[in-house]
Amino acid sequence: MTDYKKWDHLDVSDDDDGEDAEDIKRRHADAVDAKRRDDLRTDVEKAISRRAPNADAAVVAAFVSQQTKGADALDNRARHVHVIEALAHRPALQEEATTRALCRLAREAADTGDVAKGKLYLEALNTLEACRRFGGALSLFERICAPADEASKELRRLYCKGAFGELRLKRFVFERVGEDPQMAAALDRHEREVLAKVLPPPPPPPRPPSGTRWLWWLCAGAGIAAASSRVFAPRAAAPPPPDLQAEEEAELLRQIDEDQKRVDEARRRLESMRKRGR
Repeated sequence: MTDYKKWDHLDVSDDDDGEDAEDIKRRHADAVDAKRRDDLRTDVEKAISRRAPNADAAVVAAFVSQQTKGADALDNRARHVHVIEALAHRPALQEEATTRALCRLAREAADTGDVAKGKLYLEALNTLEACRRFGGALSLFERICAPADEASKELRRLYCKGAFGELRLKRFVFERVGEDPQMAAALDRHEREVLAKVLPPPPPPPRPPSGTRWLWWLCAGAGIAAASSRVFAPRAAAPPPPDLQAEEEAELLRQIDEDQKRVDEARRRLESMRKRGR
């Protein structure tokens, strides 16, 4: 039988004590991280399972808890292999219900002041939204991990900043407030301004075939002449136009008043919604 008592009186060096302390600290950090992941899974599964099968809820919960960036990383590009694999084999991650559930969780975290969880939900939302907008995970990470042009560099900057998650969350909040055409137009304009350097330019108008270009110009000239005759010919025979400035000013004032009423109503509904959320 082996006698283990001979090991009882061995001295333990200070270096060993330091290593033990580091091990304890590391185990504690791992335990805290595991608890955080369990909490995330619980919240995400509860949110997703309202409108999706439990299996899909588990997939989304695992994605949120696993794809987040490391402690020393500025963004989650180092996890791109995991993200690409997950989106390729888990269709539930690309469902609109998943995106809306993450928006709802991020909004609730902001309302309750849980900054840490809010950042994690926004990061997952940022990844999914950027992949959706730019041709999938593989295409996105090829551009932002090794940018080859200025547009790709700007795309990487926006991704690392979390701009895509913020844009999607803003649209979700505005949809909850109500369908206001002016607010929708303002949001569209804001998105175009944010993404101006990464969106492709609008296509140019089609050019006429080279062999029939003279015919194209002839038709264009005939169209301009016809339009001019319709505009200017009646004016010569018509009586002098009335003073329309007062009518136009009255119409503009009426539109401004209606727009202000819609904005006030939207603000009232938003405030009421926030109070109910609390």
